[in-house]
Amino acid sequence: MKKINLWMLAAILFCGLTATVLSSCSKDDDNSSSSDTNAAFTKIKIVYTAETTQSTLDAFNVKAYRANNDGVTEPVTLSGTSWTETIEIPASKAPCTIEMYMVTTPKDATGTSSKLSFGVGKTVQVITLDANGKEINVKKDGTVLHSSDIIDGTSLAEIAKNSNNGESRVIITIDKNGNINK
Repeated sequence: MKKINLWMLAAILFCGLTATVLSSCSKDDDNSSSSDTNAAFTKIKIVYTAETTQSTLDAFNVKAYRANNDGVTEPVTLSGTSWTETIEIPASKAPCTIEMYMVTTPKDATGTSSKLSFGVGKTVQVITLDANGKEINVKKDGTVLHSSDIIDGTSLAEIAKNSNNGESRVIITIDKNGNINK
């Protein structure tokens, strides 16, 4: 009888250990699937917007620069007061950094201002999308178009220098889980 009881006790202990091991594996699987839901985005949509005033375009060449995940900076010369570009990149490119900035150069390097209203603004909107195109996470950042009158006789080169030095770059990062940070 003692042999049967010992054998049964060993069988019960073995089953208990097997259940513990199986439930541990199952628990690990649950953790990995929950992290997959955080990374359910399939695309990153970026909307770049640059704005300026007509007065600024009359006196300056205004270029908008954008940098995408590939580190490529592509300048676009503004021909109108507003420019918008939308690009999409696959989620496999994350983590990535999105950046935009603007540079003004005077059309006449020796020119001076005369009744000039100067203004530039830029915005980057970053959206992560799921497989159905539904927005998961949205981040919008930038500087609003700020227009200011410049005193007559001010050097256009000085205005451009102050503008470019004072312009902050819009930089947004997206981590591998699709979280958008500034």
